Amino acid sequence: MQKEYTTCEIRKFLQQLFPHRQLVLSQFTFYNHIGVAKPSGESFKRGRRCYVASDILPIVVILALKEEGIPLKNLGNSVQAIQSNINSIFHERKPTRLMGFGSTISLHIEGEKEDQIAVESFLEDSAETLLFWNIDITSLVTDLCRAISGENSQEKQSAQAA
Repeated sequence: MQKEYTTCEIRKFLQQLFPHRQLVLSQFTFYNHIGVAKPSGESFKRGRRCYVASDILPIVVILALKEEGIPLKNLGNSVQAIQSNINSIFHERKPTRLMGFGSTISLHIEGEKEDQIAVESFLEDSAETLLFWNIDITSLVTDLCRAISGENSQEKQSAQAA
């Protein structure tokens, strides 16, 4: 059985990953309502279903992209692509990149059929001033797992003590 986390615990993990971003619990409700992150845990705390770690990867990706200036409205089907490939991305830890150009989104998972639609679209239409973005999902998974295991907070405590 996977370890399960409340929204308060998830918020703490995300604060470690994005320390300068103010995260409020209502954001989880918003992300749940729009289908970004649905808790899939079997237990309930305070009448709410708990999350497993892989449930919040789409939130981590969205927050990382927002840090780069990419708004939620430009992310198209990226959340669905991540959710439908969560086993390869999160559990098998296959190197994965998410790319976007205009309204075109591509998910590339190493060793699987390569989806280069966003790159091809960029090369064909690069005369336009649309933004091409590219993010390493594998590093986000690693950072999330470190935050959950407490490695990030232990490293910070060690650095502060030195």
